[in-house]
Amino acid sequence: MRGAMLRWFAGWLSLAACVAPGSASAGAAPAPFREVEVCFVLDTTGSMANLIKAARDKIWFIANEIVSAPSKPDVKLCLLAFRDRGDAYVTRHTLLTTDVDRIYAELAQFQAEGGGDTPEAVNQALSEAIDASGWSPRDEVLKLIFLVGDAPPKVYAGEPQYPELAARAAARGIVINPVLCGEDDQARRTWDTIAILARGRGAAIGDASRVERIVTPMDQDLAALNQRIGRTLVPYGSEAVRAETAAKQKSAEGMDDIGVSDRLAFNAATGRTVQGGGDLIDALDRGELATTAIERDRLPDGLRSMTETELLAALQARRDERVALRRVIDALVMERREYIEARRKGGAQGFDAVVADTIRVQLQRR
Repeated sequence: MRGAMLRWFAGWLSLAACVAPGSASAGAAPAPFREVEVCFVLDTTGSMANLIKAARDKIWFIANEIVSAPSKPDVKLCLLAFRDRGDAYVTRHTLLTTDVDRIYAELAQFQAEGGGDTPEAVNQALSEAIDASGWSPRDEVLKLIFLVGDAPPKVYAGEPQYPELAARAAARGIVINPVLCGEDDQARRTWDTIAILARGRGAAIGDASRVERIVTPMDQDLAALNQRIGRTLVPYGSEAVRAETAAKQKSAEGMDDIGVSDRLAFNAATGRTVQGGGDLIDALDRGELATTAIERDRLPDGLRSMTETELLAALQARRDERVALRRVIDALVMERREYIEARRKGGAQGFDAVVADTIRVQLQRR
């Protein structure tokens, strides 16, 4: 009986993929999605410490896998951490953003604590993720939730339950992909039901920390180049924005070499030196600001007193250095990607590979 149910479930998922929101009728060949929004809904109770570390270590890899897809989609990410009532918090939520640097910083602050009574506030977490993440209203955007945890929902009176929430997500064009960590049977049944109702792709990983991190001969060189390109940054904006821009680069320089390499690859693919804005040279190169519109009080202290000629010369010198560095970085990033592809292992998948593979499939509008 269980085998028959599993075959039925697999067949249903195949059918659901064919009729997912945004797909066309039979015989048509619609273009793949060019924009994708992804919300990670993460159980952050004590049993999930390995998952949080895996997510932090691989968020740049996941983002990079998305923008490296054949359709070269734009990507927005958000996080929703959840525990249960009576813990230090029930949910912590960041809205969808293109600023992966900020997402990484938020992940770095998450600590796995609390829990212990097994059921968690899954229903509240899903409700907030569906209703309050800042999703695009456009059908042309692929909208995904990855629900990642190891415990079933705690039932509280007066709040919508997961079957209703999964159906609500599907009606809004939001696909929920549940990722089960561990072996809890009740959680497994819940995750399977959510995948069916929300037209998602379920996955189970026994150990969330099992991520494939391939060290390459290019990583040390890329880490050194990251420090050099950081010296070309010109933080621009309010005092808070300038401080945040500098903090992002400092945080990047504190990553291990693999993380730095993944971040540089993502920056190269998106044409930015720092994510989320805040760098003057990026803004000028992208046409977001003209040199005639530069405001002196938004510059770093060392540039404010320069004459216009001196300022433009200083900016050009940093830009020229950055362009030269990017040529070297781009070549190393390509070489590194080829090296990783040649050595990537098959078999059991961890959190990062499950997420990346699922997004690649769902980007195709099948």
